[in-house]
Amino acid sequence: MPDFAKKGGFVAFVLFFIYFLSAFSQQPVPKRPPAIELTSGNLSEYLGRLRANDEHPNDYLVKEPLRLSGLQEEWRVNNLSFGPEGVIYLGSTNLTIDIKGVLSSQRKETSVFRSFTDAETTAKGGANGTAGALGATSGEPASHGGTGGKGDDGQPGLNGSDSGDLTLHLRFLPQPGLSVSLIGQNGGNGGAGGTGGTGGRGQKGRAGSSGVFNCNRGGDNGGGGGAGGDGGNGGSGGNCGSGGRLTVIAPQTIIKEVQDRIVFNAMPAQAGVPGNPGLHGDGGPGGDGGDGNGFCSGGHPGPNGPPGRDGISQTTAKAACKAPAVLFLGID
Repeated sequence: MPDFAKKGGFVAFVLFFIYFLSAFSQQPVPKRPPAIELTSGNLSEYLGRLRANDEHPNDYLVKEPLRLSGLQEEWRVNNLSFGPEGVIYLGSTNLTIDIKGVLSSQRKETSVFRSFTDAETTAKGGANGTAGALGATSGEPASHGGTGGKGDDGQPGLNGSDSGDLTLHLRFLPQPGLSVSLIGQNGGNGGAGGTGGTGGRGQKGRAGSSGVFNCNRGGDNGGGGGAGGDGGNGGSGGNCGSGGRLTVIAPQTIIKEVQDRIVFNAMPAQAGVPGNPGLHGDGGPGGDGGDGNGFCSGGHPGPNGPPGRDGISQTTAKAACKAPAVLFLGID
């Protein structure tokens, strides 16, 4: 075969191959669907997909704060990103997320995983005790006033809830990084003790009785004031909740860099503060002396009643608050 024929055939083959590549490259490339935006309103609709053991999971964007409930959640996603308002509040839920793609947030210092909302940081405080009743005043002349009632004790604060644990399976470096805060819930503060009631007023003494030439009976002394009531004791503060544990699992080749890109808050929760003790009630004023009459002089006023005692602050021994913990595991 002549050389020009061989050359012509080779050129034709090259041209056909170029045409084939050009035609193939112009075929539309399948695009991934847009990321699913997770909100507090639609999270329940997508929990089934998030929990599915799917080889081709969806991309998700946490658009606004999400609050979890229940004991445990296991999610599988491709790319997981957080918008400017995006954050996942675990509460006491143990959350595991297997991320095939990239985990991304707005800034490394942005906390995208937290235990509790700002409103839930501290457990509910105890109710304050009510004040004691006022001492009664007798209708009998020169009688003592009644003792003021004791103030009720303040109620103890609730114990803080434990934080849930978070496990992240990563395959790539987080972009640019993220913060995690798994602080337990602070214990609730104790309620204040109620104030003691004021003692009752002493009754006025009887007036004197005078005869024609002398005094038959002088005016009675007034009755003493009633004692003030004791103040209620302050309620004890609640125990703090335990911090959660962050476990990060990533390839051994990037585990060091992953560690550098995660800011972890290791601050423990705080126990609740005991409530203030209730103040004592004041003693009641003494009754006026009975009036004089003719040859009779009047009586003396009765003494004021003694004050009650202040309540005490109920402090109880509390275990040290367990701080959050973090563990980075490199795998081959």
